[in-house]
Amino acid sequence: MQYFLFIGGIVVILVTGLIKIRRSANSMIRNHNFVNEFRQKFIQFITPYLQRNQFSGFEQSRQELDGQLYHWLVSHMDKTQRLLGFYGRAHYSAPFGRFQVANYEYIINTINQISTGDAEREDLAMCDNMMVRYIGAMDRIIDDEEKDLKNPGMWLQQGI
Repeated sequence: MQYFLFIGGIVVILVTGLIKIRRSANSMIRNHNFVNEFRQKFIQFITPYLQRNQFSGFEQSRQELDGQLYHWLVSHMDKTQRLLGFYGRAHYSAPFGRFQVANYEYIINTINQISTGDAEREDLAMCDNMMVRYIGAMDRIIDDEEKDLKNPGMWLQQGI
């Protein structure tokens, strides 16, 4: 009887660990997919500006904004910035060195600058690079989590 309780306890611990690892992996996959979708929409939104190489003039850029896409980006930029964490922050130096900001949140600030026509090509490229770095890092972390799903030792560790 005690033997069955012992085996049952180990099985419960293993199943608990497996469930925790699966939930963690699913959460990371959702975050990865969200940032990837945000990046695709961001690129779609900024492509007309990059093609014309025109970033100045509030009136002209305001008329050419894709309203729905801009609304989606603005309503999801805080979540994206939060998910990027340290990947989404860097030292910022304004054009002509007017001022500098440590831990500048590029996604939030750059999208706002696009609407006013003040976005710089370098800022747009920095936002894209930050998202690519995050997506690449998450790919590696997700791969590690997927390996843990096949490792009963990790199930035991996470279950305990």
